[in-house]
Amino acid sequence: MMNQELEASARILLDRTTIRVDGRPFFAFGFQLLLTPPEEMESTLQRIQELGFTAVSSPPASPGNFHTIDRIFEICNRLGLLVNLVADPRVDKPSEYLANRYKHHPSLLSYCLPTLNGSEREFARFCRERDRLRHQDLFHPIWTPYQQDFGLRLYIDSTDLHAVNHAVGSHLSLAPEESGVQRISDLFRECRNHKIPGRPFFCHNMQAMITDEVRESGVYDFDATVNNHSPRHLEWYPYYARIDEEERWDFLAPDVELMRLRCFEMLASRVRGIMVGTYDFMLGKAPFTGLDRLAELSVLAREVETIRDFVAEGQFVRGDLETGHPGIKAMMLHHTDDILVFLWRASKADEFWLDPMPMPRVEVKLNVSANENVKAWKLDFPEVQPLELIRDAKGAVLVNLGAFDLTAKILLTRSHVRPQEIRASVERLLSPAVQSRRTMLEVRQQ
Repeated sequence: MMNQELEASARILLDRTTIRVDGRPFFAFGFQLLLTPPEEMESTLQRIQELGFTAVSSPPASPGNFHTIDRIFEICNRLGLLVNLVADPRVDKPSEYLANRYKHHPSLLSYCLPTLNGSEREFARFCRERDRLRHQDLFHPIWTPYQQDFGLRLYIDSTDLHAVNHAVGSHLSLAPEESGVQRISDLFRECRNHKIPGRPFFCHNMQAMITDEVRESGVYDFDATVNNHSPRHLEWYPYYARIDEEERWDFLAPDVELMRLRCFEMLASRVRGIMVGTYDFMLGKAPFTGLDRLAELSVLAREVETIRDFVAEGQFVRGDLETGHPGIKAMMLHHTDDILVFLWRASKADEFWLDPMPMPRVEVKLNVSANENVKAWKLDFPEVQPLELIRDAKGAVLVNLGAFDLTAKILLTRSHVRPQEIRASVERLLSPAVQSRRTMLEVRQQ
């Protein structure tokens, strides 16, 4: 029994900037669970697993709702999902009840100890509870979401995962310096400048909702999902409902296209996980449903699975990258001897926004160290196609990508094995992805 418990506890390993599960690089992609009724928990988690996701974040855990948290762990263990265990920030000393109950569970991925605000007192409270929890569990990462008042260096030195928020919606009135990607960039820069040993970066909450300000403007007065939401849902976790005393997020997700662009931006920024907030808010009836967004996220989850080594373990490539247009953004990651180039279009909120129509020709120039035998492949899920590759007189690699709509990926490799592996993975995942696309189109037509 003791050996089984230790084996379950030791499944998770932080290898510098990589999260490993049973020795393999792991990318956590999934949802926060918040308002799911207990009787629907099994069907909800089953659906999340079928859509291609790999992890969930628990509702705020406390001794008062252990029966729900136990049920989540039991179901996730059967389905192969991992769980970020989130403590209820209103309850004192979470270290006294979290580790004793869950540290040996094979589905535990990490502990999240949220703070009530960004004050020094709250951060000191996190550090105390982190130390107490670490004495009981040496294996699982412990973290708290980053808040600007913490101070970057203090935060970086105090958490096992660097977790940031991400404002994805075009409706969200956040200044650029407050966006999730900007915070990720700040953390990366701080780590590089001070030569701090790397830790995994993690998007703990991709906000897929709109603000009260937009809702109250009258745009969504007929949103049945908002107006007719069952009061009993909000009674379970009143801290997160924020109905009267604080601003509340609504249940409508951002545009499908914008969600894809922001996800690509984060994948290229070397995050090791994306948790969407929240699964419950994606549901509802047309025309205010989030099912088309859910279907797009499902397709993205399967794209991530085909390039898991790069997004879970890849590192930045040092080299120049030219896309030929300021409205096309790009970034490179390498894994072993291979390079993956992410390309995505600017969104409406960006300076160089492009109308989302296919461009007839896109050429990508890479000033990188590439072997003479390297080949280029376009990974446009679900297609894997060879590309024309030319070297100029200075040794730079020029790839003729051709047309693409919103996002694209270019693989540079000498090996014939990796493209074959990716193609086999695509074929395995294609049928579920097609079903997700069909769902999205059906919802749009309603």
